Amino acid sequence: MEDISNKNNEIIFNLKNFNGPLDLLVTLIKEKNVDIFDINLSELATQYLQIIENMNKIDIDIASEYLVMAANLIHLKARIILQSPQEEEEIKKEKIRLLSQIAEYQKFKEISLTLREQEQERKQLFQKSPSDLTSFVKEIDESVLDGHSSSTRLTIILRKMFERTYAEALKNISLQTQNISPEEMKKVILDLFKTKDILTFNEIFTVPTMGHFVISLLALLDLSRQQKVVIEANNESEIIKISKGIKYE
Repeated sequence: MEDISNKNNEIIFNLKNFNGPLDLLVTLIKEKNVDIFDINLSELATQYLQIIENMNKIDIDIASEYLVMAANLIHLKARIILQSPQEEEEIKKEKIRLLSQIAEYQKFKEISLTLREQEQERKQLFQKSPSDLTSFVKEIDESVLDGHSSSTRLTIILRKMFERTYAEALKNISLQTQNISPEEMKKVILDLFKTKDILTFNEIFTVPTMGHFVISLLALLDLSRQQKVVIEANNESEIIKISKGIKYE
């Protein structure tokens, strides 16, 4: 099913095909072919609100997160239109904060796409089999990421858990530059195992910024690929557990 369709020259968005309001905002900006930080926020807010107003019946869990973003955009748009000279600097910071969240999400989306493409390439390598290799095939548990399994599903679970855990903090966080690389974050994660056998989501994703989330995610996925850690997700509760892998040193 398409994310966007055209009916009577009116663009219709299917919200069920988006991974939340930031995903929709990234798509709207992409349609305009402009850099995120050059976008007219008032126009973007108007378009987003029109989509929300025109949406048909939709699952309440899906609708709620879009409505929260709609409320934030209404508030910001009103401040932009009615701003006084005294508020100019504060509103500018608020605009940059929102646009930075959108930019960080776009980075995450690009990383997810790259991971998916790499998965497809890996699958194609094993499509031609000269003989029956059934006995050598490892049964894949999609709830476990251990160097053999797919990273896409767990990446989505981790992102949703991050957004749910830090939803309120993300609205008010001051802009921060991430001064840690994925390689350094890998060392931080491995050091945590010196005192514990199992780590939780909150022990690794400690900073409520999308930048820190992306760096931590890349570090975790690489450690999993190297079989130094195993990531397990509960299918029902989406609880994440990280334990030592067979090549942990």
